[in-house]
Amino acid sequence: MFARESVSSWLIPARNKLRTLPLPRFLSPIETRRHLLLSFLILCGAALAIGIVIDLQRGIGAPSTISDLAAHMGIGALAGVSEELVFRGIPKRYLGNGGLVIGTICWVVLHQFYAPVTTIYRLPSDILLGVFYIKLWRGRLWWLALIIHPLWNVAVIVGWQLARMYIS
Repeated sequence: MFARESVSSWLIPARNKLRTLPLPRFLSPIETRRHLLLSFLILCGAALAIGIVIDLQRGIGAPSTISDLAAHMGIGALAGVSEELVFRGIPKRYLGNGGLVIGTICWVVLHQFYAPVTTIYRLPSDILLGVFYIKLWRGRLWWLALIIHPLWNVAVIVGWQLARMYIS
């Protein structure tokens, strides 16, 4: 009983500090349509441009079959929703702002393991996307993050398939 009280005596104040963690201004919540559009264009546009440049330098390979493409699209959509819930939704619910930051850092780090060979070539674009999703969650637009993330994944998969078809 004493150990339990001892742990809770430092755990609860630490959790409360994480909940009210002040975040820098660039992580301010998205509250207007204009701010949403600007954040999307700047952060997601830059992430997309970085991803395109890096992937073109690394080579994009041969086109996938229709069944592989459909499977990747389904997995990408499911991954988008589950990543938002696991890495931002649950941490935000229990740890507030601090949970959002910690969850997004974990998401960025784990995203580097996406390729068969682990590299950090995706790091800059993943950081920009993570900032965008933090801004959505802070602005109480979590539902929009649950829509945008899977659509983003599917659009990237389809876009690269089209690029593979036209380049090869």
